[in-house]
Amino acid sequence: MLSKIDKIKVDDIDQLLFTKHTKGSSRLLIYFSSADAKNIQGVSKFSPYDTDILFVRDPRRGWYNLPIDGLSSDADELHDQLERRIGNYPRGSITTSGSSMGGYAALLFGIKLGVGRIVSVGPQIVLHPEIPHSPKIPVKYNDLSKLIETKTEKTQIDIWYGAESGLDLYNILRVRNTGSVRLHAVPGAMHNILSTFKRRGQMESFFEHTATGSNFSVPEQTVRNADIIVEAAHKFFREKNYQDTIDTLLPVADDICLSAVYFLIGNSHFRMAQYKKARVFFERAATVSTKNYDAHYYLGLALVKLGKDVAAERSFARGLETYPSPNGVRLAKLASAQYRIGSFEDAINNHLKVVELDSRQTKSHFELGVMFMKLGRDQEAMMHFSHHHKSQPDFLPTIRKLTQLRKKIASDA
Repeated sequence: MLSKIDKIKVDDIDQLLFTKHTKGSSRLLIYFSSADAKNIQGVSKFSPYDTDILFVRDPRRGWYNLPIDGLSSDADELHDQLERRIGNYPRGSITTSGSSMGGYAALLFGIKLGVGRIVSVGPQIVLHPEIPHSPKIPVKYNDLSKLIETKTEKTQIDIWYGAESGLDLYNILRVRNTGSVRLHAVPGAMHNILSTFKRRGQMESFFEHTATGSNFSVPEQTVRNADIIVEAAHKFFREKNYQDTIDTLLPVADDICLSAVYFLIGNSHFRMAQYKKARVFFERAATVSTKNYDAHYYLGLALVKLGKDVAAERSFARGLETYPSPNGVRLAKLASAQYRIGSFEDAINNHLKVVELDSRQTKSHFELGVMFMKLGRDQEAMMHFSHHHKSQPDFLPTIRKLTQLRKKIASDA
């Protein structure tokens, strides 16, 4: 149907917009890429389905509100672009979808365009520079709550979110669950809902549901005391009032019994340097959901503060088991714990991965230098100390190590 629209420019824009035409299709999907997308997302995933698809990407991570060079100057212009491109396509036959930043865009533009279906995965409802997964500057459409309330009844919204993610709870629980707005809390999922579906063998069924409207259902988590969770999360994320966060959640935490709630209490204690108390609640969070990778990671951080590196190493390792993508920061914490407990082989292997993943983790070069020096591998030690010295030229321990190595290598020559 897209190819038959007259007077509508549907030319693709490299890395920003791609159109898939399907002969005889009576459905259109508009799919928005997430913030970490290095290329347009979803092309291969949706290729098997007889659906016209418009793929959109915002490489500047502006949540489709800020300028996208070559496409739009702001969200309103992007809306106008999309409206021109879909032309006379029946709005009831259009679905918008995406994950995280893409899920936010699916809601914003789906409602403004008046489409028939919106399938949004882990969207941000509220955007603020101090909230994680938000643009670093204020934007026009910074709260979709009212927009969702005023949508046409003809638009069916389904929002899938991670029941174990405090940030997902903060965003999604401010939306009312009604007949035409359905909230689906996925148990055992963090913000990585799609990764969770993939791990459980449900990914293809979910994408088919998104593209064609086929049936899709999974067990869902009951979330109690939504208003209290939103209030406490606001105190944590926006007000940075960690004691109030604890005081709000502690009386109801065991009744709610969500890993994300215990994690918010633990993280509040952690931010106030109360590491023993933080450990207790991180352990509860990790027990309630073993898939809460943030609980394992922050438990590791608390254990390091308490001088318990062996236990910290185990926690960092568990946290990486279900983390959705390679992460240099978190892997560096594991490698450093292994370095401190003397597991040099594991530490070296992981630190080498870290420096490939994230050049900012310069401490990895220092610890690699120390381990290689102890193992008598002087040339490798020299290389890593040199890398560290370039990033931190005034760090005296590295200067001393380089001086020692140069003298040793010269004497061995």
